[in-house]
Amino acid sequence: MIIKNDINNLKVKFRKMHPDAVMPTYAKEGDAAMDLYAAESMKDKWGNHVYLTGVALEIPPGFVGLLFPRSSVSKTSLSLANSVGVVDSGYRGEIMLKYRYTGGGNALYGSGDRVGQLMIIPHPRIELIEVEELSTTERGKIKKSKEKTTEVEQKLGLFDLMPNECLVCHKAFDKTDKEMVKTWNVVVREQEKSVKIYCPNCWSNAVKILKEVGAIPDEGQTK
Repeated sequence: MIIKNDINNLKVKFRKMHPDAVMPTYAKEGDAAMDLYAAESMKDKWGNHVYLTGVALEIPPGFVGLLFPRSSVSKTSLSLANSVGVVDSGYRGEIMLKYRYTGGGNALYGSGDRVGQLMIIPHPRIELIEVEELSTTERGKIKKSKEKTTEVEQKLGLFDLMPNECLVCHKAFDKTDKEMVKTWNVVVREQEKSVKIYCPNCWSNAVKILKEVGAIPDEGQTK
């Protein structure tokens, strides 16, 4: 038997698998989910309380069933083990809900009780496409990364301000010379946005003078 469906008039076939099974029902007009009833209960090897509904469904392709606890779960010592259950359209087994016992009381569900809710909704089939960049929005930006990027940009801007000679002896400085970049000393004052460079000899002489006048401690001086 083929049942034609549309989103506003969805018909889902079901089968009872237990003599005490109750057909899922909407409690009130306008409810989004149907109530599920316990036909039988048991414990699995992990100690979860398993409530069997005794009902199997044939959810149409393009739709999915979502299992949620009812608000009455707050009156029990139970918590739905997988938070939200997913019933795919290809599943034909019995609908069941597994609850984890959280302690603090003996309030459990019994046979015939409403033990959960089933919501059947449409879902698209997603095709993921790998790209190098995503479109930009105001959401999802990481402030720390933004600050870090700004800091790097500022330092690169200061690099552009770097002079092409030693401040003291006026020896030429080549920014493209890796050896010079490694050995020359750079003094950066970010607030003033100024950059000064010293060749190794001038820097060494300056350090020597500062040590002699006590402006900086000698390496061999003990504290």
